[in-house]
Amino acid sequence: MNLTQKSSWLPLVLWRIQCEWKRELKRSLLGMTWWFLEPLLYLLAFYAVFGLGFRSGTPGFVAFLLCGLVSWKWFSATLATSAGAITAHRNLIGQVRCPKWIFSGVVFGSNLVKFLILLLVLLCLLPLMGESPLASWWHLLWVIPVHGVFILGFSILTSALCPFLPDLRILINHGLIVLMFGSGLTFDVRLLDPTIKPWMDWNPVSVLFLSFRLPLLEGIAPPVAPLMGVLALGLLLGLLGVFLLKRWDGTYAKLEMY
Repeated sequence: MNLTQKSSWLPLVLWRIQCEWKRELKRSLLGMTWWFLEPLLYLLAFYAVFGLGFRSGTPGFVAFLLCGLVSWKWFSATLATSAGAITAHRNLIGQVRCPKWIFSGVVFGSNLVKFLILLLVLLCLLPLMGESPLASWWHLLWVIPVHGVFILGFSILTSALCPFLPDLRILINHGLIVLMFGSGLTFDVRLLDPTIKPWMDWNPVSVLFLSFRLPLLEGIAPPVAPLMGVLALGLLLGLLGVFLLKRWDGTYAKLEMY
């Protein structure tokens, strides 16, 4: 079976995404209900801890935190799963010839749906928490695609490297924790010391956090230049990942993957 023809890529990606959905739905008795219940519980758990438990002294901290978490969960879940995407499909790789970036594309597509559900839950919660600058929410229509390009590009490159560097998956899992707390999930990077802030401006995850929060919480458009930098970085990482996947295309089926 040869799926190298461009016209065959999209049906394969959509078919694999549907298979992932069906597999997850069969894992639990509640089925699709979990697609809405899980993100709701996810956000409510953080609200209970930080809103009702520790209670940060900063007004609006819970909404600030939840906006960062929605963006972060899409990024971290996609990157962590893409690290093992090729390994997870090693049997299929030996039987079907297809572009290897498809496996990251399937992970990205599946997590995109979950992100949109989580975002919908967040948009319903924000007015209840007194955060409702609705007129600026339309900026998400162009912010989210920039997020997507960066996440997909990073994931493709990760999927290309991890089969050759198994320890990289461990580093990614631990590195994501450091990156999460070091990129402004729980603090506003704009309030940092002027000697530190320029370094944070180069952190793409920090830029994504800010670009997601500004329209949702402050009613203003996110700065375009930093987002264009993140977009360019995502495209560069994706192109490098596709290049490596093509270069090593015949090697993946021969690797002893764990």
